[in-house]
Amino acid sequence: MYLFRRDLFQNGLSLKSLSETILCFSLDKSFQLRCSNWDADEFTNDQKEGSTEQTNVNSQGDPRRYKKKPLGVGYSVRKSPLYDNCFLHAPDGQPLCTCDRKKAQWYLDKGIGDLISSDPFVVRLRFEPSGRPESSVDYYLTVKENLCVVCGKRESYIRKNIVPHEYRRHFPIQMKDHNSHDVLLLCTSCHAVSNYYDNNLKQQLAVEFSAPIGCEEGMRMLEDPIRRQVRSAARALLHASKLPVNRREELLSEIRAFYLVDDVTEETLKNASNLETR
Repeated sequence: MYLFRRDLFQNGLSLKSLSETILCFSLDKSFQLRCSNWDADEFTNDQKEGSTEQTNVNSQGDPRRYKKKPLGVGYSVRKSPLYDNCFLHAPDGQPLCTCDRKKAQWYLDKGIGDLISSDPFVVRLRFEPSGRPESSVDYYLTVKENLCVVCGKRESYIRKNIVPHEYRRHFPIQMKDHNSHDVLLLCTSCHAVSNYYDNNLKQQLAVEFSAPIGCEEGMRMLEDPIRRQVRSAARALLHASKLPVNRREELLSEIRAFYLVDDVTEETLKNASNLETR
């Protein structure tokens, strides 16, 4: 490495020198070519060849710039299957649902279920369940394969939340309690494509309906940092009665500067504590 660096500096760091040292290719840097009319409407053949050679040498300088990562690289894939396809049965033997192995084993460990079969893993409950499936083709009775639901790939898959977390958190409890049908498996490539279109739609919904974008940390990035700081200062002054005198004065100064006032009243603090930051 030292010898390589030494040769570079000895031979010079011009494009012509680097091309000869690294690529063993000699660029035409003759005086006639360099001082030819490069503002002409049409280049000569020598100019075209020289320009093409220089472009090719430039492109060889750092091949990493031109190397594209495969779609989906950077995702953390699952290390275990999502679906174990274990079954829970009612005391009379009616299938209730499929579940993962951990949940099925929990009923056995608690002594409220009996193992009926190991393959497939079937547990019969010892108590009457609170509900039963309406038909034999109910979604929760369906055996689910561990593969991408778009392209069918059976490895390198990730959970896909059909309803984004930032929307789901505003749903009524009954619409988000123990629901698994809004979680699907996608391979890394299909997941990346899906996220691209998701983000486009989220941006559109944010503009049209002020819908939230991203997680709480992402939401903070969309906030006005000054207004957010003023709001935090006002809330601290309203609710933290034991603030040190110097800290209290710092917070008051922020609010005075924001509202361009000399005196901060109780009403000013209340207004500042409810300040919109987005």
